[in-house]
Amino acid sequence: MYAEKLFIASTGLYAGYAFGISVSGAPTIAVSQKPKDSWQTIYDTGKMVVVPLAFITAVSGGLMYARTKDPRILAATVIGFSPVPFTVLAMRSNIKRLQSSSNADPRILELTNTWANLHWVRTAAGLVSFGLAIFTLL
Repeated sequence: MYAEKLFIASTGLYAGYAFGISVSGAPTIAVSQKPKDSWQTIYDTGKMVVVPLAFITAVSGGLMYARTKDPRILAATVIGFSPVPFTVLAMRSNIKRLQSSSNADPRILELTNTWANLHWVRTAAGLVSFGLAIFTLL
């Protein structure tokens, strides 16, 4: 079935994308001449990539779990989708402050550093979900 392939692809792409932002994108914000603009670019492009991947993970994982009842698939699915509610529940206030700030805001580096630290939680979820998907399906 294609669900397995979609699941591995979506969890892997998310894990790689999130890891790249954490190790490359976020540190670049801190040294940028325009940190708010740099963050906004990363945020805007990121949500266009990761939200669809999270939903592909949820649907493909849900289809596999319905068929197999394998708790490892359920765990990888829940963990793989968890960055979406985490962003809404834990990161929303920081994101709103960042969106209403400017490059000249004296708090901009503090805000972007907070965002980067919280993003590591999403990165970890992606890596765990992908690892569990690989362990379970291959």
